[in-house]
Order: sequence, then C-alpha cells, then structure tokens
Amino acid sequence: MYQQFDPPEDLKHLVCFFYAMEHREEDGAMQPLLPSCTEIMGWQYTGNWELKYQTKNEAFDYTLPDFYTIGQQTVGYTLSCKGSAGICGATLQPGSLWQIFKIPANHFTNCTIPTELLFSCIKTELPISTYKACTTIEQRLDVLIDFYRWLNEEITFEYSLVDEVLKLIYQHRGCITIKDVCSRMKINERYLERHFKNRIGITPTQYIKMLRFNNLFLEIINTNGKQNLEALAMLYNYYDLSHFHKEYKYYFNTSPGQFALERFKLLKDLISTKPYLLEVQQQHITNI
Repeated sequence: MYQQFDPPEDLKHLVCFFYAMEHREEDGAMQPLLPSCTEIMGWQYTGNWELKYQTKNEAFDYTLPDFYTIGQQTVGYTLSCKGSAGICGATLQPGSLWQIFKIPANHFTNCTIPTELLFSCIKTELPISTYKACTTIEQRLDVLIDFYRWLNEEITFEYSLVDEVLKLIYQHRGCITIKDVCSRMKINERYLERHFKNRIGITPTQYIKMLRFNNLFLEIINTNGKQNLEALAMLYNYYDLSHFHKEYKYYFNTSPGQFALERFKLLKDLISTKPYLLEVQQQHITNI
C-alpha cells in the first residue's frame, strides 16, 4: 500500500510531498525502486524496513533506523521487511538538507543517518512520543506537518544559482548537457559543479543523468513497454540502445537482457496516480 499527499502551500518550498507505505512479508518480495533525485526523511511507525543496494565499489544491506534521513541516492535500491513495516515520510525539495543543516550535502549522499542524531546536534528534539502515539495515517501526517512548519520557521532559506540550474534541468527533463547549462546560465563549469555538489550532494552531470533515466523509465512504464525502446532512448538523448543498457546496469546492478516490466510492479504502482519521479521536478519548478 502506497499513498502520496501534497504538502500545505506554506511548506511546498521545503517538502515535495508526504507519503505513507505499508508492506507485509507475506505480500512477497519487493521490486527495485529508482532514486527520487532528492532527499528523504522517513518516520517508521511499525516494523523496520530493510534497505539493499550496491554502488560501484560496495554492497549494502542493513535495517533502517526508526527515524532516518538520507540524501541523494545515486543507484536503484530494494526495500524488504520481516513481518510487516509501515512508514510515513517527507520527500524534501532538492537542497533542503543543506538549507536545514548548512553542511555540505554530499555528507548525506548514499548515507542513512538517524534523524534524532542530526537534530540533537542543533539541540532540537523530534516529536517522537507524539508520533508513536498516533493510530492513523492522518494523525501521523498532522504531526509531520506541524514539525516541518516549526522547522520552516527556524530555517533561513538562501535562494541560489543552483535553484535556477535545477529549474533549467527539470524543464528539459534531464535532456541537457552540463555545457549547455553553463552556456545558458553564463557560469563557469567548475564553479557550478562545486556549488551544486555542496547543496545537492552530487555533481550536476550525475544529477542530469539520473533525472534523464528516471524520465525515460517513466515513459517506458506508462506505455507498458509498447513504444519502441530504441526510439524512446534516442528521444531522451541516449546515443543508442547500448548507452541506455549501460545506465540500466549502473542503476540496477544487472543487465536488462529481455527488458521485463513485471520486475517493476511496485514502481508501476507508485507512479500510477501521482508519479513521484515527476513530482520532485514539477513541485520545484512551481514552488521554488
């Protein structure tokens, strides 16, 4: 079960959307998910999710803490649970972790940190006892909204060139090169890379590639794989189908072989009504 909720108007510059998800072990194994191109704060209320993913150099398989924060995820990942697990969470606007903590966002990239630890550093307690006393999703969302409203009052937001660059990347759905971005914005490539990585957590080139792959993958799922894959890949600025296969292998750590959409039933469910892969882009363009 997955549900997605729009944030109140006064939080849209901080939170892309709230979500709730439950899963039981008897429901079967969960399929791979794509990184959402932003940061997440998860608030588990029953059980604990198991997170599994592999980067180029290392494999990870661990239990998520009850309340966790994670920055940019650069590869696909799989969630599972023992017994059952339930979570509400906030998918944040890109760069929000930098806005909140004013530390380089790359410290959060592919890194899961207990949220209590982060907020103890700024002498703030999470509303954990209130959250744990909730019995419905609506009550839990109310707690989260109150918390992020309080947090919003404490943050000094700093709008920057990076926000304008993100808008440009989103408007082109990731089908733009870093050289084109710098040319349009009239900025130096090294300057942009340094500031982008500081606020977003990865380089602009990494971000563009990830966003483009997300958008192409969304097209494939929405058309049930009926459109010509090579033609779609070319439409999204891939050199050829082997270029797409190479990125597929990077994000899912496996060769596509016979591309099978049934491997991604969960992902298809998650984008059936409000595609989370698009929400990050659309919300940022509209509200930042």
